[in-house]
Amino acid sequence: MALISRWQVSNFLDSAKRPSWTPDFIGETFDFGGQPSAVVMDNGNRQDLSG
Repeated sequence: MALISRWQVSNFLDSAKRPSWTPDFIGETFDFGGQPSAVVMDNGNRQDLSG
């Protein structure tokens, strides 16, 4: 695991999945405090894989 102090994201994650992109996190900084951290998240791919 990496030691992460802070991590910033912008225009990330559209949980509403509207036709036009509406990000949930416009510009957020997450403070991990230099602790060992593992982050798992969606890569933002809006492709429908239901087949």
